[in-house]
Amino acid sequence: MQLCRRLGIELLIPGSDPELLPLDELADELESIGCKVVVSSPECIKICRDKQLLHDYLIDQRVAFAPTYSPMEAVESLDESAYPLILKPRSGSGSVGIRLLFSPRELEPFCDNGYWIVQPYLMSVDRNGDRTGDSEFLR
Repeated sequence: MQLCRRLGIELLIPGSDPELLPLDELADELESIGCKVVVSSPECIKICRDKQLLHDYLIDQRVAFAPTYSPMEAVESLDESAYPLILKPRSGSGSVGIRLLFSPRELEPFCDNGYWIVQPYLMSVDRNGDRTGDSEFLR
């Protein structure tokens, strides 16, 4: 607040995910001193910061999105042909903490809490339908 007031900052754009909710909470106060904060609603931030919630929301909106499972769901419903899988923290960013898993045995230790999500490792497919190993999002 002091810095925005002293420097006459009129527009504040958050630069990292951890800043979003705190700046949203301060938005009215900052606006009262002439500084507009460009930030989404707390509901939008919550959905976008949680990969499982984001998946569920986008699927409900009929938007194509990588299949997303809890580790337990993946162990129970996916067979060996679904591997490799990517294990990610539900609320992580910047690829921090991700792991590439090659078997259900590697996934089982992560089934006991709600911290993780699992998604397929999306790869390109050549003209013969074979995976090429290059990452590519949905075709």
